[in-house]
Amino acid sequence: MKKTVCRLGWVLALTMLAGAAQARTEGEKAVGAIGERLRASDCEGAVKALNGGLQAGYPEVALMAGTMFEAGFCLKKDWNKALGFYTQAYEGGIREGALRLAAGFAATANGPDAAAALWWAKRARLNADHCTARLPDTDDPERFVAALRQWQPKTLEVCNFVVGKMAFIVAEARYPMEGVTREVMGSPEVVFTPAASHFRAEGREATGPAQEGFFAVIRQAISLAGARYRKPEGIPPDWKISFDLVIDTDKARWW
Repeated sequence: MKKTVCRLGWVLALTMLAGAAQARTEGEKAVGAIGERLRASDCEGAVKALNGGLQAGYPEVALMAGTMFEAGFCLKKDWNKALGFYTQAYEGGIREGALRLAAGFAATANGPDAAAALWWAKRARLNADHCTARLPDTDDPERFVAALRQWQPKTLEVCNFVVGKMAFIVAEARYPMEGVTREVMGSPEVVFTPAASHFRAEGREATGPAQEGFFAVIRQAISLAGARYRKPEGIPPDWKISFDLVIDTDKARWW
């Protein structure tokens, strides 16, 4: 049942990428066309449109391809292919690609690979307290990994868990699955207590027909993150991390 719910969540997230009417770039228009076919359950048409967008080199489409491969929606599930497309999206200027890579490498199903997760968390400018503040400021992967070898294994394990959950939730909030129908937008401050795997959100400047719709966006993201990451033992119970989410149903501002 949980697997079905998670799959549905990914499907909804993919359809959120569609917004041809408000699209600003050719890449966004291509994403909108793919989304229309996904909503119509036309996998053959969606994949054909996806391939066209990839051949055109649109980074927005690369991000969508990564999501489809990671979720296994209309394509065979393949993390290795997903990470290639996420990297392409990031190199095309989309921060979302780095967030998805940090979240994916930290996930239990993909290893996890703490060094890779932290590498991409750094590139996504994720603020995860000392887990990211102490990361080496280098673009050389070998130096980066060498610096991480000086960390205690327990610290790496804990920071992998923290950046994985945070990266996933920040990425999901950019495409609020509940937000479109409820017309929710805002910038909530979220307080994460890693030891309890607990998130508390406070709305700031939220707009929409109902306040609960605003928090539904956050609950959806947290729910999807729940089964992806294994919480290590020994996390300080009083450790709290505050960070901001951007929840915005204006599709023109998503990229």
